[in-house]
Amino acid sequence: QRAETHFSIAADGAKVGVLEWRPAADEVQLSERAARLLGAPRDTLGLRDLLELIVAEDRFGVEEEFRRARQSGMLDARFRVTRGAGMGWIEARGAAVEEAGGRGETRVFGTVIDATQRHEAEARVSRLEQQLRAAIENFSGPFALWDARKRLLLWNQSFANAFKLTPEVLRARASYEAIAAASTPS
Repeated sequence: QRAETHFSIAADGAKVGVLEWRPAADEVQLSERAARLLGAPRDTLGLRDLLELIVAEDRFGVEEEFRRARQSGMLDARFRVTRGAGMGWIEARGAAVEEAGGRGETRVFGTVIDATQRHEAEARVSRLEQQLRAAIENFSGPFALWDARKRLLLWNQSFANAFKLTPEVLRARASYEAIAAASTPS
């Protein structure tokens, strides 16, 4: 009882929900936080009912991850759930454990976290990176960006053309020295 109380306090403090899937009984048990994160109507569901909470395009992959967890021993699923008018990103990670005592029943225990903010931040960074790449490529003159250790980060086609650099030489993290040695200015 004491260990369960301590675990509950730690999970709530970390804003982590907990799930347990018993494939033999087709039962997914959710902690209160996991049920809230998933928008579950109750704390015990069948796997099909759990999948219904997930955005349709993500269901097949999540179902595969759960089924694969029985064989591989690891659960690692990232999926979307509907939240009001918006969408939330959830990550479920865990491990499969075979019960001792000769029954041989496998259970999958995992955590459920809200990854919406991280996903949105990654999407913003990706959009900004695409905009930066487009701006660099559209710049008419040669352009290259190097890091503090003089490794190539970004370049445009004009840079490659101006110094007659082949794709074999012109690659991310190539050293300044290697680029300089391979270049033949026109």
